[in-house]
Amino acid sequence: MIAGGAGITPVRALLEEMPGDVAVVYRALRPDDLILREELEELARRRGAALHYVVGDHRAGELLSPDHLRRL
Repeated sequence: MIAGGAGITPVRALLEEMPGDVAVVYRALRPDDLILREELEELARRRGAALHYVVGDHRAGELLSPDHLRRL
């Protein structure tokens, strides 16, 4: 699942309930913009889910490009 900013809220609910292997990519401009971070990390730890933070200005590179997503 991929979420950005406040769009993480429904993804957080899905992370708690969705069966199977789950990976979450959470996009934000700055580290301070990562809401629910501690809660997400705890949920991911309990579920064994992969949680990736992509932080920075999209103009600085190829954030969330197909190659970047494959590397994650």
